[in-house]
Amino acid sequence: MQSAAAQRELYDSWKKYVGDVSGRCDALGGLLCQAGHDLAKTDESVKQELDALAVRYADTEAVGGQAKVK
Repeated sequence: MQSAAAQRELYDSWKKYVGDVSGRCDALGGLLCQAGHDLAKTDESVKQELDALAVRYADTEAVGGQAKVK
Protein backbone atom coordinates (compact mmCIF):
# COMPACT_ATOMS: atom_id res chain seq x y z
CA MET A 1 0.00 0.00 0.00
CA GLN A 2 2.81 2.40 0.83
CA SER A 3 4.47 1.67 -2.51
CA ALA A 4 1.25 2.42 -4.38
CA ALA A 5 0.80 5.67 -2.46
CA ALA A 6 4.40 6.67 -3.18
CA GLN A 7 3.98 5.85 -6.87
CA ARG A 8 0.79 7.92 -7.02
CA GLU A 9 2.52 10.86 -5.34
CA LEU A 10 5.41 10.61 -7.80
CA TYR A 11 3.00 10.35 -10.75
CA ASP A 12 1.05 13.41 -9.62
CA SER A 13 4.27 15.35 -9.11
CA TRP A 14 5.60 14.51 -12.56
CA LYS A 15 2.25 15.13 -14.22
CA LYS A 16 2.22 18.66 -12.76
CA TYR A 17 5.88 19.19 -13.71
CA VAL A 18 5.34 18.09 -17.32
CA GLY A 19 2.26 20.30 -17.56
CA ASP A 20 4.24 23.27 -16.26
CA VAL A 21 7.10 22.61 -18.69
CA SER A 22 4.63 22.35 -21.57
CA GLY A 23 3.00 25.64 -20.56
CA ARG A 24 6.38 27.31 -20.25
CA CYS A 25 7.45 26.09 -23.70
CA ASP A 26 4.18 27.25 -25.26
CA ALA A 27 4.48 30.69 -23.68
CA LEU A 28 8.13 31.06 -24.64
CA GLY A 29 7.51 29.80 -28.19
CA GLY A 30 4.68 32.25 -28.66
CA LEU A 31 6.75 35.09 -27.30
CA LEU A 32 9.73 34.29 -29.52
CA CYS A 33 7.52 33.95 -32.59
CA GLN A 34 5.83 37.25 -31.83
CA ALA A 35 9.16 38.98 -31.19
CA GLY A 36 10.50 37.67 -34.48
CA HIS A 37 7.55 39.09 -36.41
CA ASP A 38 7.04 42.29 -34.49
CA LEU A 39 10.00 44.50 -35.31
CA ALA A 40 8.41 47.50 -33.59
CA LYS A 41 9.26 46.12 -30.15
CA THR A 42 12.38 47.28 -28.44
CA ASP A 43 14.89 44.84 -27.01
CA GLU A 44 13.97 46.09 -23.55
CA SER A 45 10.27 45.28 -23.96
CA VAL A 46 11.10 41.76 -25.17
CA LYS A 47 13.47 41.33 -22.20
CA GLN A 48 10.72 42.43 -19.82
CA GLU A 49 8.38 39.80 -21.25
CA LEU A 50 11.08 37.12 -20.93
CA ASP A 51 11.73 38.18 -17.34
CA ALA A 52 8.01 37.92 -16.60
CA LEU A 53 8.06 34.33 -17.89
CA ALA A 54 11.01 33.52 -15.65
CA VAL A 55 9.04 34.73 -12.64
CA ARG A 56 5.84 32.94 -13.67
CA TYR A 57 7.59 29.63 -14.31
CA ALA A 58 10.23 29.71 -11.60
CA ASP A 59 11.61 26.28 -10.79
CA THR A 60 10.11 24.59 -7.78
CA GLU A 61 11.83 22.53 -5.14
CA ALA A 62 12.21 18.83 -5.83
CA VAL A 63 9.52 16.72 -4.19
CA GLY A 64 10.79 13.21 -4.83
CA GLY A 65 13.55 11.28 -3.16
CA GLN A 66 13.35 13.00 0.18
CA ALA A 67 12.59 11.16 3.41
CA LYS A 68 9.41 12.20 5.14
CA VAL A 69 9.48 13.02 8.82
CA LYS A 70 6.79 11.18 10.76
